[in-house]
Amino acid sequence: GSIWKTNFEGNLPCLQHNFSRTNWWKRKNKNSDFRGFGIEMFYQKKGIPEENEIVICTVKKILPHGVFVGLDEYKDKEGLIHISEISPGRVRNIRDFVKEGKRIVCKILKINLERNHIDLSLRRVTQSQRINKNTSYKQEQKAEKILEVLSKRLEISLEEAYKLIGYSLIERYNSLYDAYEEIIVNPKIIYIIF
Repeated sequence: GSIWKTNFEGNLPCLQHNFSRTNWWKRKNKNSDFRGFGIEMFYQKKGIPEENEIVICTVKKILPHGVFVGLDEYKDKEGLIHISEISPGRVRNIRDFVKEGKRIVCKILKINLERNHIDLSLRRVTQSQRINKNTSYKQEQKAEKILEVLSKRLEISLEEAYKLIGYSLIERYNSLYDAYEEIIVNPKIIYIIF
């Protein structure tokens, strides 16, 4: 967002300075893990993604004919978005569409296990898929934050909290957020799970 102030000559607003959310986060949390506009999550899936899966990526390196991205939801996985998969029209400058450090939503096109290559597409993701993926990712970040608060109250690390309850909830409900929603509806589930 932008900060608007009225100028001293009149009541008209003038743009004083353009602070992005990322700059605000960097100033507020200088020692935190920071990539893109959000917080890097502790939990990351193991293995490889499936073809046609919608994933959250962070732009790592921009080249003349493609973009290297890190798959945020998968541990130590990177992929490539070819210039033809950036936008439906002609792309003269890739930097008009993506910037290093920016978090984007992509679709997995092809996975080559022998060469360890993952091809992705930015243009094949619909607006509704993008919104749904961003929403679910933010919900999962909030759910992890709840687990982090619990771990601090129990005076254990977040990793220990995942080992204690987090991984079993994810295994049973596919995500922490879905598990929390189920617990809210039926609190007796906690005794069944543990």
